[in-house]
Amino acid sequence: SIPPLDFLGSTWSEPVNLGTGVNEHAGEYAPSLTSDELTLVFTSNRRGQAGVGSLYMCRRESTNEQFDAAVDLKFHGVSPCLTADGLGLLFQTGLGTPNGLDLWSATRNSISKPFGDQMSLGSVINGDTNDGGPALSSDGLVLVYCRRPSPSSEPDLWMSRRPNVDARFGAPTRLGSGVNTDASEEAPAISADHLTLFFQSDRPGGHGKFDIWMSRRESEDVP
Repeated sequence: SIPPLDFLGSTWSEPVNLGTGVNEHAGEYAPSLTSDELTLVFTSNRRGQAGVGSLYMCRRESTNEQFDAAVDLKFHGVSPCLTADGLGLLFQTGLGTPNGLDLWSATRNSISKPFGDQMSLGSVINGDTNDGGPALSSDGLVLVYCRRPSPSSEPDLWMSRRPNVDARFGAPTRLGSGVNTDASEEAPAISADHLTLFFQSDRPGGHGKFDIWMSRRESEDVP
């Protein structure tokens, strides 16, 4: 059987505001951290365009320090997802895409360098309906994201794999009925061991509207 999660029953500390280097008068949301917790990318609407988010990045030298002032990455998008090493970035955008929201990416050779040009993940990942909310496994080989099976349906979670970080992701598969329902399943996050999936859903059995749900698997060989 699957062992219990280590953090169940633990006590979280009180939240701490990240301060003016990160937060401004606008909305800041959807954060993504590198594995060393030194690079943060998030979405903000501080540019002032109604309904359009932009991506910002900030750094710190150690986890005991505050983040530096955020830098505008000049990418219009939301739901950023950094690779563990901070060299890759995925996000969803609706600008310049014919099918609503699509997944795009950008890479760089060093954390001291800026990200290169943004590129679409292509038609294998991006379908005819909205695609977004990306989450990567810690090794960067598994992508979980949201897709509507049809324009009239609620979003489900889909998964795609690739053999190495330089390869393109393969054709996605819809996660089974253990994860997806007729309700909405969105905003996935994958644990470091790749065995636990967290996501939000408004399915029956929750406490109202969207709740955080969790699904576990025995091994990585199980979809």
